[in-house]
Amino acid sequence: MANFQYLARDKKGDSVENVIEAPSRFEAIGMLKSQGLTVVSVAPLIEKRIRTQTRREKIKKKQKRVREHKIGLRATAIFCRQLSVAVNAGITIMDALRFIAEDIEEPYFKQVLTEIVNDLRAGKHFSEALAKHKKIFSPLFVALMRTAEESGTMHKTLDYLSHYLEKSERLNRKIHSITAYPAFIFIFFILAILIFTLFVLPRFEAIFFDFGAQLPKITQIVFGVNRFLIRHFPIIASAVVAVMVAVVIYGRTIKGRYNIDKFKLKIPLFGELIRKSSLCKFCRNLGVMVSSGVSIEKAIKITSHVCNNKLLEESFEKVRQRIITGTDISGSLGREKVFPRLMVRMVGIGESSGRLVQMLDRISDMYEDEVEGTIMVATSLFEPVMIVVFGGIVLVMVLAIYFPVFKVAMTMRGG
Repeated sequence: MANFQYLARDKKGDSVENVIEAPSRFEAIGMLKSQGLTVVSVAPLIEKRIRTQTRREKIKKKQKRVREHKIGLRATAIFCRQLSVAVNAGITIMDALRFIAEDIEEPYFKQVLTEIVNDLRAGKHFSEALAKHKKIFSPLFVALMRTAEESGTMHKTLDYLSHYLEKSERLNRKIHSITAYPAFIFIFFILAILIFTLFVLPRFEAIFFDFGAQLPKITQIVFGVNRFLIRHFPIIASAVVAVMVAVVIYGRTIKGRYNIDKFKLKIPLFGELIRKSSLCKFCRNLGVMVSSGVSIEKAIKITSHVCNNKLLEESFEKVRQRIITGTDISGSLGREKVFPRLMVRMVGIGESSGRLVQMLDRISDMYEDEVEGTIMVATSLFEPVMIVVFGGIVLVMVLAIYFPVFKVAMTMRGG
């Protein structure tokens, strides 16, 4: 038995393109005719794939390859929404992807969708075609599409995914807008200090040296520190780079990544922020997968990676193993100290009432609000502290320059 790719027309004249299994090409044609189809073309699936690959290679030679890069959450959310609407309207996935690709202006995303359409024509499943483009479609996305294909809930799953991606993009946009102003102030003060250190202070030090004036203590200290930083800048910069490289290399080891992630959760204020942000993503993803028909064990295994924290991933793996042995979800979560008690109780309520998905959505909404509130508090505290610290440094530099000038002016006036 072999697989054959065929193109035919039904009694209404509509095109039908699919794969049929038959002992030979002639028998495949006979089977199609017995179904009332008018055969247009029938070719072995392997030959079809070879022709598709050859055609794709010719296109690549004629067109310049678009540079690969990561597509933002907003673009992916819009894609899911458009695909969901098209599928719900009765349009096939292949046609929907082709229509969406025609309207997309982003060259790389357009190219990816075109390649997915070609893979579908070659007989691949939608989830298989998506899995080839990991920079755009995450393992979670691919797993949901695979489940949707098996259960026939493509429209519902796409709708859930679009909601999830829109909420994630909205949270990221809020975080960026809240942190934009403090980041601007920080960069501004760093540039101001660099200008003072590299240009202003050395110029005034040379002027005061030519005058031969007795410098105040504060000026001597500032000039001495500035000279030390300029003379030893290569050593200081090399040491900083060496420490950063060592941390990166250590973080790439299994033990190093685990210890660094564990340390992140212990940082005052920011540790709790990282924990809540990770749990928000986990609960949101878990709710989407469970609502799409994925088993809780498989859903936890896939969604634990969105936390991007080895300590949390290890804790979720322990939870998954307990669930496999028959322990309930809330009981498994409660045995891990890393998870907040409130989260455990809310999961327990959802589990006992049969409303686990709704409760997971509430937990993610709650942590999303808390993350936003924590960031606002942190930035509100950070701004005045930063202004005081950097303003104090600039003030000391200005005074170090002003005092000698004032002293020279008073001496010249007295003279």
